[in-house]
Amino acid sequence: MIIIIFIALCLVLGANSPLVKFTTQEFSPVITVTLRSILAILILLPFINFKKLFLVKTSKKYLLLVNLLFAGNWLLFAYGIQHTSVIMSAAIYLPSSLIVAIFGYLFLKEKLGNFQIIGMISTLMGMSLLIYGSAMSQDIRSLGTLQGNFLILIALLSWSFFLVVSRKISQSIDPSIITLSNFIVSFLASLIFIFIELLLGNQLKLSVSLPAVVGILSLAIFSSLIVYYLYQWLLKHAPAFISSLAIYPAAALASLYGIIFFGERITATFLFGASLILFGVFLATSYKYVKIKLIK
Repeated sequence: MIIIIFIALCLVLGANSPLVKFTTQEFSPVITVTLRSILAILILLPFINFKKLFLVKTSKKYLLLVNLLFAGNWLLFAYGIQHTSVIMSAAIYLPSSLIVAIFGYLFLKEKLGNFQIIGMISTLMGMSLLIYGSAMSQDIRSLGTLQGNFLILIALLSWSFFLVVSRKISQSIDPSIITLSNFIVSFLASLIFIFIELLLGNQLKLSVSLPAVVGILSLAIFSSLIVYYLYQWLLKHAPAFISSLAIYPAAALASLYGIIFFGERITATFLFGASLILFGVFLATSYKYVKIKLIK
């Protein structure tokens, strides 16, 4: 059963970036976040135990911070993916677990091992190469644009910090309440962005075509709710190491989807930069676990 859930998680995670990119071609990025949020709220509401909502008496400032970081991740990614490739966004998100470890060191006083430090250096080298390559090429079908990659990078930092703060409050607040509040704040934040867009005179794109409806429903159901359930199930029934491995096949699947459905290309610069990131992330987050398993 663990293998089936793991494969399902990889498939859903891998489809997230392509789904966001496809949906933002049918809707404006901010409209995508608005619809995704409200649909996720409506689907999740019947499963919420509202008695637990009134038990939230502590960590409220941290809960709001978590909600804002979550909303920032959704909004920044939706805006950024328009200006970069799916394969590039997958590569940028590869070191999320490593960045979580760095934030944990900075804010939670957790320790960094030698392998994590070496992995961080390798990852930074790979990231720098990819960002430099995107600034030079400005090719949205390979390395993307500097603007798009910068937004994706900030989205990654927002997501990583979200995970760190979530860890701090998850013991005192029910995860379903955290998830619901994430969706609600994302919805409210998107409304503010809609107002700003209209104030600036920007035209918002809204489609009622069948592909658009399928895209936004898939984002709300699979990339917002099911992925959360699968993560929680794996964390409960398998070692945390297992769920952390999902990022590798998910990134490969996202790249494959990008090549097939968006005509994206893998260049030599991308291969070298992504390899440095992959090596760094593996060394920092997975090497010691694999070594222990092999010794056993």
